[in-house]
Amino acid sequence: MRPPCAAHRGLPDPRDTPVPRRSGAIRRPAGGVRGPRRSGALNPRAVASAAARPEPVAPGSGGRALGDLNRPARRRSESGTGGRPRHTGAHAVPGACDGALVIDPLPADAPVLLVDDSPLPAGLDSRLREQLTFIVEIDRLKTVLRASPLAAADRRENDAEHSWHLAMMVPLLAEYADRPIDVGHTVQLVLVHDLVEVYAGDTPLYDAAARAGQEAREQAAADRLFALLPTDQGTRLRALWDEFEARATPEAMFAKALDRLQPVLLNWMAAGGTWRTYGATAAEVLHRTSAIGEASATLGTALRTIVTEAEQRGWTRTP
Repeated sequence: MRPPCAAHRGLPDPRDTPVPRRSGAIRRPAGGVRGPRRSGALNPRAVASAAARPEPVAPGSGGRALGDLNRPARRRSESGTGGRPRHTGAHAVPGACDGALVIDPLPADAPVLLVDDSPLPAGLDSRLREQLTFIVEIDRLKTVLRASPLAAADRRENDAEHSWHLAMMVPLLAEYADRPIDVGHTVQLVLVHDLVEVYAGDTPLYDAAARAGQEAREQAAADRLFALLPTDQGTRLRALWDEFEARATPEAMFAKALDRLQPVLLNWMAAGGTWRTYGATAAEVLHRTSAIGEASATLGTALRTIVTEAEQRGWTRTP
């Protein structure tokens, strides 16, 4: 059974907690109620946020949003998939309780690739065709929503944004790794680590129910996704993904540490974020993010400082 959201636990919801900015303006995390606007004009940021928010998935629709059922289907080419509806990819959508997430993975038997909507020219070299097919397919990563709220906008982060953020963090924070790391190799690890979620969906860190079956889902997704590439490249990317999961090398350990640290920063910026949404205690946060201290004593100390202050501010659940 999925854990109840913060509102149903009687906990304060981070989206109802104003976060003052230096300018004196008030910002609320995603979903919060905004105050009156200065005029009758639309707030462009609010409009963009609403447009970016996914629609609820219609039951039995194969992952299609409710609004999509009222839109005409796109015409498919004769060389495509015979008119089968294209699944939009794995993504998290708002559940019955606002603040909870429902994982909507791409069905394992779904045969349709994104390029089937507009097949690549027949004259392309076969190797290049496979590479371009993969590049188009991982565009789905931009649709996979994570639980973490953005610091710069009132919406949730997607997997592509998360991977980019980690890739920037690697060269910036590499000096804090306890063991020397190859920065370029570590960047490759963080860029590849979430690709399987285009089929498996994101699994929120503090959602115990969602974590059930996660490994099997992601292994099956890796088998399917990396097989789209030429054999040598598919083998190479699969090896990077396996390395990240195993955390047996200094690079993989540091990559995992940053994968845990980045959401901590976003939760801090959102006055608790997913810690409050899922009712996590400070001890639970430290346990679930222990990979940080295992790779970097300095970052581990910073984590404890952040979590301790968050607990004092009431942003984590009191046991």
